[in-house]
Amino acid sequence: MVSSILGDKPMSTARRYNRTAKKYIEVPQPDVVLQYNRNMGGVDRFDQNLNHLRISVGGKKWYWQIITWLLDASMQNAWQLHKKAGGSLTALEFRREVVCYLLMEAAAVSRNNSGSGRQTRPGEADLRYDNVGHYPVIRKNQRQVCKFDGCTTRCQVWCEKCNRCVCIYHFKDYHCR
Repeated sequence: MVSSILGDKPMSTARRYNRTAKKYIEVPQPDVVLQYNRNMGGVDRFDQNLNHLRISVGGKKWYWQIITWLLDASMQNAWQLHKKAGGSLTALEFRREVVCYLLMEAAAVSRNNSGSGRQTRPGEADLRYDNVGHYPVIRKNQRQVCKFDGCTTRCQVWCEKCNRCVCIYHFKDYHCR
């Protein structure tokens, strides 16, 4: 290891397991190694988590490894944000929720394009009631029945975030519990 700030002095000792003697022994440790081990954090943890739940679909194209790494890295970053926001899902549970959401979204889009009904997506209620970024937008060529329970008005007002048709009279009530 090379450092422009730290050297090998002061020398300290580290406790390591010796396989041949089958016991812990004290070994000398330079200060640069001690400081590195003490301050390692985000990048090392990121690499560890990334290798734990890596996408394992192989491909013959050279760029496929880059694409899968980018997907893994973005999932890891999203999970870290989820935890900081108070979420309690494990990394695996979080990945499963995201995949289920994306599959349901793709199925809803294909059903809407074929003219049949739509199922409720996982996490849709949380998105609907988060009180952030719900703005009414008029779509002139898309007229549907209002999604508010009991309303039969056909309108062109859509929630920009939820992507749901909600008449202007029920827009606020639709986003409140």
